[in-house]
Amino acid sequence: MAEGFARSYGKGLLEVSSAGLVPSGHISPETVEVMNEEGIDLSGHDSKPLTRETIEWADLVVSLGGDPGVRYPDLLEGKLATWPISDPYGQSLSCYRRVRDEIKKKVIDFIISISDPGRGKT
Repeated sequence: MAEGFARSYGKGLLEVSSAGLVPSGHISPETVEVMNEEGIDLSGHDSKPLTRETIEWADLVVSLGGDPGVRYPDLLEGKLATWPISDPYGQSLSCYRRVRDEIKKKVIDFIISISDPGRGKT
């Protein structure tokens, strides 16, 4: 969800990639459904593992849950932001929507903060 919002709202401002500590290899149908409600199609996406190469490529790594620093402490110094957001996997659609809306707000706030550093905070 974060990647979808960041790609949509940060177009021309951000290069985005999504990866997880324990990826399932697919995007849940519920995620696809609630993001379609926002006009963002994730049906062609899959989940990928967080790798050393991904971290080296990134200027910033945003963790929505879990601690990638445990696996890659030497690479994440100074480039890790943590947004403690619950994983809705296996929950109701209303839970997915609640998580989607929370992620959407965080992504928008982040984009505002890098577009106008005096206005927003991550």
